Amino acid sequence: MDHHDIKCILSNWGESPLEMSQVRGVYRIKTGQGMRCLKEGRKSLQRAQFMMEGMAFVQKRGFAQLANCVPTPEGSLVVPYQGSYYYLQEWVEGRELDYLNREDLLGAAKTLGCFHRASIGFTPQKGYEAKNKLGKWPKKLQDKCKDLERYLNVARTKANPDGFDRKVMLFGEWMLNHARVSVKNLADSHYADLVDEARDWGSLAHGDAAARNFIRQGRELVLIDFDAIAMDVNITDLWRLMRRALSRNNWEMELATEIMDSYDQFVPLESRHKEVLGAFLQFPEIPWRLLREYYEKENRTPQHDLYLTERLENCLDQHRAIDKFLKNFV
Repeated sequence: MDHHDIKCILSNWGESPLEMSQVRGVYRIKTGQGMRCLKEGRKSLQRAQFMMEGMAFVQKRGFAQLANCVPTPEGSLVVPYQGSYYYLQEWVEGRELDYLNREDLLGAAKTLGCFHRASIGFTPQKGYEAKNKLGKWPKKLQDKCKDLERYLNVARTKANPDGFDRKVMLFGEWMLNHARVSVKNLADSHYADLVDEARDWGSLAHGDAAARNFIRQGRELVLIDFDAIAMDVNITDLWRLMRRALSRNNWEMELATEIMDSYDQFVPLESRHKEVLGAFLQFPEIPWRLLREYYEKENRTPQHDLYLTERLENCLDQHRAIDKFLKNFV
């Protein structure tokens, strides 16, 4: 979008851009009313309404560690423009979470716990599309397991395998074994009970608990970008945070315990929750994501292939630490 488009969209709020820049997938804009974040909705208008309703619900329940949405003078939170739609938020100043900073990681766990606690009782209004992942994870992990089998077969049948393919072949059975154990452990766990409880009580998951979505402001970590918000068991958010944190800290058990203890201050973690969390952590999610990008994405550059190869090597070189961690978890 150019300056004209931004100006047209902001006019819905009675604001005008003085300065602007693009940061990741959003626009950081200075207006006469302050610093704003303008974002294009990724999905349908109904999905955006679901997101807004979820955010409003947790705010009413006392969760304040998120960016406030700015309504138009008419009270609308989402506005259409040229076939898409946009929403405006107050810009959250600060730095992103640092996976190597223990204080950041424990603060992020507390923020997630606060958010999940505030989401208890949420029920979406009828009449629009709500993102619902409750009960769907067993099938999701089974499908990902099939993906890994397919990717390994592609690597093995290549006439001229490269460095990425050779790494896949070397660790293919290790990845498949972990994926299959994950699927079995989730099936044998209390996952179905957690799903039933989430349906009965109401529950939300942020859906993208990554460093870029936690902003450090003084002693607090603010949670941003709720585009992936969904009705889901809370433990999936903790899994997203922990798998990223542990992969950058050599799968340190003490760190995992501290993260869970910080979360437990707001949402109790019982043995059945840890059982389900362990099943998720067993799945080789990061390698799966790298393999999917390598074997499915078109028009990759040699530089990007090298980047993916280095990331895969870094991840799989931790296989002994991962095995030790999973053996002792729970």
